[in-house]
Amino acid sequence: WIVIHLPQLALEVVHPRWSDELAMVVLEQQRVMALSRLAWQAGIRTGMRLSGVQMLHHDTVIKQRDLHKETNALHAVAMSCLQFSPQVSVLDPANVLINIGASLRLFGGARRLRRMILGTVHQLGFSAQWGLSITSGGAYLLAQSAERNRSRSALQLAKLQRHLNALPLQLLPAAAKCSDWLHSIGC
Repeated sequence: WIVIHLPQLALEVVHPRWSDELAMVVLEQQRVMALSRLAWQAGIRTGMRLSGVQMLHHDTVIKQRDLHKETNALHAVAMSCLQFSPQVSVLDPANVLINIGASLRLFGGARRLRRMILGTVHQLGFSAQWGLSITSGGAYLLAQSAERNRSRSALQLAKLQRHLNALPLQLLPAAAKCSDWLHSIGC
């Protein structure tokens, strides 16, 4: 299984990654939910209010989140992945799950297939993180943790267990729903 996670989807649907670099933020309910590298360098952070953004960097380009564009883009990524496997699913707001088991021999193995899938996603104009595992849930969690964890591949159960044991609790979808409560009790 491989999961393709699009961490900058909200930003890249309103400002493709090949465009001129700008200090740009995407707002949801008047708070920053995605930002460009230049906005980060200006001191803007996820969760900031619009007034804080304008105070830190008055030239920041401000866009509202466009869920319709995000959904269309995610479906475009999923459709493009159908060339590698007939079993492709869209997961939550920014993930595509691909069952690659039957495609491994045809495309020359897991490593080559992963490179081909990522190349396709990049050609569509999206930044991607990936997770490759013997289980779909393991691939999902490895893709979500890609910034924290250099190894995003676990094709043996023992290796998958080691990687999953080191991940923060907040990556679990069920825990994310009550993460404020868990944080308040010290978890």
